[in-house]
Amino acid sequence: MNDYSDKLSNIIKLHKEGNFKASIPILKKFLENDKNNTELLKILSFTELQVGNITDSIKTINKAISIKPNIAEYYLIRGFSHMKNEDFKMAIKDFEKSIDKDPNLKDAYFNAGVAYSKINDLQKSVNYYNKVLELDPNDSRAYTNLAYLEVDMNEYDSALININKSIKNNNKNLNLYLLRGNVNKDLKNFDEAMLDFDKVISDSENSTNLSFYYEGLYNKSLLELLLGNYNKGWDLYESRFHIEEHQKFEQFKQKEIFDKTIKKKIPYLNEINNLKDSKILVTCEQGLGEHIIFLPLVSEAAKIAQSVTVLIDPRLIPLCQRSFKDISFLPLGTKDMQHDEYKNKLSMLKKINFDYQISVASLSKFFRKNVQDFKRTPKKFFEVNNKLRDNIKKELNINQSKKIVGISWRSFKSSLRYHKNIDLKELGLIFKNLKIELVNLQYGEVDDEINDFVKKTNIVIHKIKHDIKKNLDALTSLIDLCDLVISTDNVTVRLSGAINKESWLLIPNVSTFFYQLNTSNCLWSPCVKLYRQDKRANWTNILNNMRQDLIKRYN
Repeated sequence: MNDYSDKLSNIIKLHKEGNFKASIPILKKFLENDKNNTELLKILSFTELQVGNITDSIKTINKAISIKPNIAEYYLIRGFSHMKNEDFKMAIKDFEKSIDKDPNLKDAYFNAGVAYSKINDLQKSVNYYNKVLELDPNDSRAYTNLAYLEVDMNEYDSALININKSIKNNNKNLNLYLLRGNVNKDLKNFDEAMLDFDKVISDSENSTNLSFYYEGLYNKSLLELLLGNYNKGWDLYESRFHIEEHQKFEQFKQKEIFDKTIKKKIPYLNEINNLKDSKILVTCEQGLGEHIIFLPLVSEAAKIAQSVTVLIDPRLIPLCQRSFKDISFLPLGTKDMQHDEYKNKLSMLKKINFDYQISVASLSKFFRKNVQDFKRTPKKFFEVNNKLRDNIKKELNINQSKKIVGISWRSFKSSLRYHKNIDLKELGLIFKNLKIELVNLQYGEVDDEINDFVKKTNIVIHKIKHDIKKNLDALTSLIDLCDLVISTDNVTVRLSGAINKESWLLIPNVSTFFYQLNTSNCLWSPCVKLYRQDKRANWTNILNNMRQDLIKRYN
C-alpha cells in the first residue's frame, strides 16, 4: 500500500512538472495488477490525452465507462479527446452526457460552450457559458469566452460588459485588455481603446515573453492609422513583424525565397536616403488586396532607386508587367516556379546584388506621412488587357444601350465576415426595376447563390467563363467593361480602384484604416465612394442610400 501511495505521489509530481510521458509506464504497470481500477484508467486516459495519444486515451476511458457508466468525469475526459480530434459533435454528446450524470459539473458546461462555438452554433454556446456563470458567477473564463462570442455576433455593448467582469476577476490577463481595446475601438471609444493598448505595452515591455508587447504596439498602430496619425502610426506598424501571423510569413519568405534562391542576407531599408541609386527587393505581404493597394508606393520608390524588384502574388504579374515598365515583378513563393516563363526571371534573384530589402507596407512610412502625401496617389495605375476586354465584351453580349453594374459581396478568407460580407439577396434588391444589367465580379464558388437569387428575383446576373479568382487579368478587364462597380471590401474593389473605375464601397461604421473615419472618399483610391454603416452590422441605411442614388442615375 505504501509502495502504491509512493508511486501515485510520483505520478502527481511528474504531472505537475509537465512530464506526462514518463508517468504512462508507471500507470500501465499498476494496471497490470489492477485492470479494472477505474481511477487509474481515468488518470491514464487523461495522461495519454496530454501527450497526444488521443486514440489510446479514448480506448482507455471507454474501459472505465464500461465498468462505471454513471461517472460524469469519464464522459468529460472522452469529450476532451474528441475535441482534440476536432470531432466537435461527438465531444458535445459526451459533454451533455456528463451534464446529465452531474448537473453541477461546471467544466462540462464550459466545454460544451466551446464545442458549440466550434460548429458555429453560437446561441447554444452562449447558453452553456451562462449556465457556467449560474454555477459560478466569478468564472473569468466564461465571461471571456462570452465576450469573444458576442464580438462574433456583433453584440459589442454586451461584450464590453463581460470583458469588464472578466477583468474584475482576472486583471492580469493582458488578452482581455487587447480584446477590450478593439471592442472600444469599434464602439468609437478611441481614448479608452488607446489606454488599453498602452496598458498592454507598459505591462509587458520588460517581460521575458514580448508577444503581448508587440501585440499592443501593433493594435495601437492600427488605431493611430485609423485616426489619421500616419507619422506615428507607420512607425508603430513596424511591430507587425513580431506578430505571430507575420512571423509565419517571414519564415515562409526565408524558406522559400532566401534559402532556396538568394541564399544571402540583405539589410532592411530603414532610411529613405538609402533608396537613392540602390537595388531594392520589395516583398508584398498580407492579402492580395494589400498587394494591389500599396503598388503606387513601389512606383514612387522606383523613381529614386537604381532598380526595384517586387515579389508579388503571381496572379498579378501580367497586370503589373503591363503597367509598370521600370519595375521587375517575380512570383512570391514557389507556386509557378516551374513554368518556363518564370525561370529566367527567378535567376535574376541570384544574379542581382541587392543593396536593401523592404516589405511593401513599410514603404508607407517614407511616402505617406500625412494626408497631403496621398495627393500623389495616381487615379489609375493598372493598364487593362484590351484584347481580353474585347473578347469578354463579345462573350457577355449585353445590349449597348444598357448600363452595366458589376457587383461583389463577400471576402471568403477574411475573419471580419460582418465587416466584409453581405447577403446577395439583401444587396440585389436595390437593383429592382432599374434599366441596368448586372455582372458578377464575385470570385469563388457562388454559382448556387447566384442561381438561387435569379430564380427568386428574376434579376439576371451575367457571368463569364473565366475563373476570375485565378485570372485577375480577366477580372480586371470585366471590371473595366462596367459603368459602375458596387462591392464590399475585397480584391474586386482594389482592382477597380487601380483602373480608376467608379466604385461604391459598402463598409462598416468603423472600418480598416484604409477608409479613415466619417469620410465618403478614399485616400488610397480616389474613384471609390464610401457608403458607411450608421449602425454596426446593419446594412439597411447603406442599401437605402444606394437605392436612391441608383434610381437618380438609372431609372
